[in-house]
Amino acid sequence: MTTSPTANRPAVSLTHRQILTVFSGVMAGMFVAAIDQTIVSTAAKEIGGDFGNFTDLAWMFTSYSLASTAVMPLAGKLSDLYGRKLLFQASIVVFTLGSLLCGVAPSFWTLVAFRAIQGIGGGALIVLAFAIVGDIVSPAERGRYQGLVGSVFAVASVIGPLVGGLIVGHTSWRWIFLVNLPVGAAALVITNRALDLPFVRQDHAIDWLGAALVVISASAFVVGAALIGERHEWYSVEVLASLVVAGLGAVLFIVQERRAAEPILPLRLFASPTMRTTSAVAFFLGIGMFGAIVYLPQYLQVVQELVATNAGLRMVPVMGGILVASTASGRLIARWGRYKLFPVLGLGIQTIAYVCFTQMGRSTPLALVFLFMGLAGFGIGMVSPVLVLAVQNDVAATDLGAATSATTFIRQMGATLGTAVFGAIIAGRIPLETQYLLDAPERLTSLPRAEQLVAIDLFMDTLQVVWWCTVPVALLGCLLAFRIPENPLRRSAHVGASQGD
Repeated sequence: MTTSPTANRPAVSLTHRQILTVFSGVMAGMFVAAIDQTIVSTAAKEIGGDFGNFTDLAWMFTSYSLASTAVMPLAGKLSDLYGRKLLFQASIVVFTLGSLLCGVAPSFWTLVAFRAIQGIGGGALIVLAFAIVGDIVSPAERGRYQGLVGSVFAVASVIGPLVGGLIVGHTSWRWIFLVNLPVGAAALVITNRALDLPFVRQDHAIDWLGAALVVISASAFVVGAALIGERHEWYSVEVLASLVVAGLGAVLFIVQERRAAEPILPLRLFASPTMRTTSAVAFFLGIGMFGAIVYLPQYLQVVQELVATNAGLRMVPVMGGILVASTASGRLIARWGRYKLFPVLGLGIQTIAYVCFTQMGRSTPLALVFLFMGLAGFGIGMVSPVLVLAVQNDVAATDLGAATSATTFIRQMGATLGTAVFGAIIAGRIPLETQYLLDAPERLTSLPRAEQLVAIDLFMDTLQVVWWCTVPVALLGCLLAFRIPENPLRRSAHVGASQGD
């Protein structure tokens, strides 16, 4: 276990009521970022129609993903240097400002640019929320509160599309973004009162060159992945140029981090077997999880022919599984003091669930589909929180933000790679004119039934290929999880540990 330079300093302990007060502020900020990832998708067609641009709609989501991914390492490190509360509140302001700009965007490409501003705030909020949880709750007690964090994402995933559909159906799509203003203002007020985290600022030299290099490298990687998803061949000039920039940026970033006095991502963290192994598991978790889950709504709408307005409810089994598993595993970890079993078991369950996905088709009973989805969610819920727990239990207080952001960043990079690879499989097997029909099922239903079934069967065959690809990925993650060291869980929290001596 990495030794903390503040280990001999008395820890600041909080009561259960004080922890819940801080959690209210953290969850308010998390909810703002989490709901945006689901609510915007319901307005895509309206936005495309208003601006007369349907072909580039994916960039509205790519710009958000690009910015949120790139900002993660920087947000974690800055919070280590200048305090979580300041950065968390600044992230809420940035996210809310981005929402305002999106709501008044005069053109499609300005909307894409403003979505990037939103992404900066949203990505930082997610990372800082997990870091604050690591500050105030000891790893040994984390299980008592783990379900609260999972519930934010579960609720946001369910009500986001429903609220989005309600807004689009009764007013302009612009209110999809403008509704974030009062929510963001409320989150700011709550965090100002609730996030009472002791911290004494110290002067540090920020590694701005390292920050720029990681942003360039991550951005180029996300752009290259997005281009592959847009049916560019992987060997096209645009994709190769993006990947070369990403690779060169990554090499230069590593060189810079070795020489920087205050590196954005301290490479010494990876000297720890826990950090190395959990990062590898997080990467494969991201690939498999997004590859398997991201196409489930389209499967339900196209193959099972469910109504699009049920978009939010369709993912309830997955989110329910995540919530139940994260809560149950957290309580068991708190009781047993052991955590290694859960990522091994969770990735094993995911592997089984993905095999079950490969057997789904047009005739699969919906109840069985929901069972498989719940199984996948249950497996995911046993893994993601435990990886963060293991890392936060292992690192020094002064590195908690950087280590947390590194784990989240690596998982997101895996998700980006998985989305690109599986998107390329979809693009390579389904003709463009068929994909055009599948992207808007109302177009598909306008065809004769025989032609509909041909398109549906082609889509289903392709999905089965994608899901078969996720099986070895999840299995490899499961095997790697056996190598996660199981260190004794600390019974003291980091809150106040980053204060000056």
